[in-house]
Amino acid sequence: MMLSNSISNESIRAVHSVSELCSKTRAVLEEKFANLWVAGEVASITTPASGHWYLSLKDDKAQLRCVMFKNANARCAKPKIGDEVLVSGRFSLYEARGDLQLILNHLEPRGAGALHKKFEELKKKLLDEGLFAAEFKKEIPRFPKHIALITSASGAALKDILAVFERHNYAGRLSIFPSHVQGDTAPDQLISALKQAEAVSDVDLILLSRGGGSYEDLFCFNDEGLARAIHAAEKPVISAIGHEVDTTICDFVADMRSATPTAAAEQILRSYIDLKPELNRLLNQLNQALLNQLSGQGLELERLQRRLQSPLHQLENHQQKIDRLQETQKLLIQGKLQNLTHHLELLCQRHQVQSPTLLAERATKRVNEASSKLGRLGPEMISTRQGAFFQLSRHLEAVSPMAVLNRGYSVLLTKDRQALRSIDQAKKSDKLTALVADGSVELEVLETKKSD
Repeated sequence: MMLSNSISNESIRAVHSVSELCSKTRAVLEEKFANLWVAGEVASITTPASGHWYLSLKDDKAQLRCVMFKNANARCAKPKIGDEVLVSGRFSLYEARGDLQLILNHLEPRGAGALHKKFEELKKKLLDEGLFAAEFKKEIPRFPKHIALITSASGAALKDILAVFERHNYAGRLSIFPSHVQGDTAPDQLISALKQAEAVSDVDLILLSRGGGSYEDLFCFNDEGLARAIHAAEKPVISAIGHEVDTTICDFVADMRSATPTAAAEQILRSYIDLKPELNRLLNQLNQALLNQLSGQGLELERLQRRLQSPLHQLENHQQKIDRLQETQKLLIQGKLQNLTHHLELLCQRHQVQSPTLLAERATKRVNEASSKLGRLGPEMISTRQGAFFQLSRHLEAVSPMAVLNRGYSVLLTKDRQALRSIDQAKKSDKLTALVADGSVELEVLETKKSD
């Protein structure tokens, strides 16, 4: 009775398993708090072999567990305990332990928060104005002959780009327009360098580049004036700033963005790089064709030299050819005359053999021989055929059903005129016909019995 009550009470309660409740809680948290910005002090941080960061943020009243996975923290500088940071991510629940945690997708020093806000505001403003629209992007030339490079004269980006151009044996011109790429004076210098590059009439392409650095170091490339100058440029502009994870306003407004300076150089020279094997193949093909042609012409020259003979030698050859033709003609005439003579002889013989008198004599002889043979074989064939006929007649009389009936036997027939071979074919009251030698008798079955 107690068991029955327990089951009844539990069936009307909304009972959840622990895992079910944790799963639902995690779903609600991730839906409601999908993108949070949190400021705090790093209280602890651990980095296991997986490469993920497990850290805690705190302020003077609370503490929050956080995790930043390897694919996300690769874009950030690792903080130290005590650093003030600004992070963004989604709020979730680690179900295995029931711990609340913030899964981070961005981490920066606390001082960079204002810069990030300024970046987002300028990005939205220029986006709304259409400066990032694809319709304003200029086509990048496939084979630029003159490239303007705007970068620091002493930076790593310049060395990386020059190394790529040297490795691929770039035969065009590369003009360097040095500029500061960091600090408050950098935007004005970059704009000035851009205008100088624009003023060179035969420049095909402008590459704006610098190596990696902190968020603050790269912030000069988030300048509104520089962005508008790039948008207004008549020459196509490629932006290659920082590392792959770094993104600036210049990247959005430029005609093409490259992840790194090295990648930008590779992209610019891509058509040259791809064309080089094809040019080598065509060059080899051309060389082979020339060799084949020279070889063929040499053989033809040798053949013509062999054919080239003196006029006297050619005259002698023609005289010999005439002599051979005359001898051949003579032999042909003699052969034809012999054939005609032989054919005439055959016709004469055939005429003699087929004369009417001779043919009549042969026919008379064949008729006489046939008559004699027929007179001899006729009686013999008649006697032989008569004997065979009499033998077949006696055999037929021996196997004839009438001969059996003459010996006193009879044949019973069913109503459908079939011979009665078994009592199974006859039933009581069936009508049967008995055939005897001189007629038939109609019978009725009274009873059937099987022999033992």
